Amino acid sequence: MINIFRIGLAIVILTISTLSKAQIAIRGGVNIANNSITAEDASVSFSDRIGFHAGLMAEFAMSEKLTFRPGLLYSQRGNKIELLGLVSLKTNLNYIDIPLSFTYGFSGREKGFFVELGPNIQYLLSATGETDGESEDIKDDFKPFDIGLLIGLGYKINSKFSLGLNYNAGLINILEASSDGESMKNTNIGIYASYAF
Repeated sequence: MINIFRIGLAIVILTISTLSKAQIAIRGGVNIANNSITAEDASVSFSDRIGFHAGLMAEFAMSEKLTFRPGLLYSQRGNKIELLGLVSLKTNLNYIDIPLSFTYGFSGREKGFFVELGPNIQYLLSATGETDGESEDIKDDFKPFDIGLLIGLGYKINSKFSLGLNYNAGLINILEASSDGESMKNTNIGIYASYAF
């Protein structure tokens, strides 16, 4: 897993080192995050955690319609749940995301609708659990890395402004120690705007 993160980071560094060939964009938006948890053929449902993501994206033209779009983002994830309407539990997971997606513009790279697909490598910065306002560090309960599959749809207003919606499906169990087949995966819907310069 560490090697995968290093590969992703190397790609971002390579991107930064060749900025003269790329278009750089500032990106920010809302996260609607949750976790899917299963254990012994049972599942637990949580409410969404609303957070945000922000950072930089680069765009490399590969053809008239195809673009490689790596990025470096700070991203809030997690979940929340209320037990019997009395106790509120909230998990806050904060990640550095390295999306390595490809976009295909139906009308070209400069304007119009586009689709997005690619892996998303995530490094866990912090994790806290909140119970009725009381917070504790639970980072040791989670694996430091996650990998997701990113799919999305967006619209380029012009060569600088774009809007998008994507879904990140976690592919691995993020719990550090699992028993009885227990598994927890990240899921996230991102709504964003970006400005290229």
